[in-house]
Amino acid sequence: MRCVLVRWPLVVGLLAVLAAGMFFGAYEVTKRIVAEVKAPAPKAVEVVTPAVPSPGPQVEEKVLKPEADSFFVDYRLEREAKRSRELELLREIAAREETSATTRQEAQEKLMALARQAERETRTENILRAKGFEDALVVIEEQGVTVVIPGKLNAEENATIVNIVYHSLGLPQEQVMILRRD
Repeated sequence: MRCVLVRWPLVVGLLAVLAAGMFFGAYEVTKRIVAEVKAPAPKAVEVVTPAVPSPGPQVEEKVLKPEADSFFVDYRLEREAKRSRELELLREIAAREETSATTRQEAQEKLMALARQAERETRTENILRAKGFEDALVVIEEQGVTVVIPGKLNAEENATIVNIVYHSLGLPQEQVMILRRD
């Protein structure tokens, strides 16, 4: 009995640290998103690729490609890595034999909530891309949702984004922050 009581504060402490990390992590992520969205847009780079030699005349192929704006890819990778760490910790807590039934249930509920949040973010990002936006990043937080879109937006596009978020996530306009990445 003593062994279980000694570990109980450890489990509660781990859950408290996880909750605090998620709160401060979401705050820091939002600050980073705002800072990166204000960063200047990358310039286009001209890439010259020589054509494969052939019996005919030599031809050079010019392809204009924008520099890789890795913000969206990097953010998604970072978000996925953070989620994976959280999921692994929650799975460990839920799988331990010495974990109380209440703590195990809380960990399982948190696992389900994280899975639902990831699915909702991905679904909304995909809907925005399907509606013609080049890329989209959706971050669901307790106080609302932040949507990051590359390029400039007009009033109609802003309204479209708010409408999509409302229908996809059920959040009113007041809880939607749209940031553009120039």
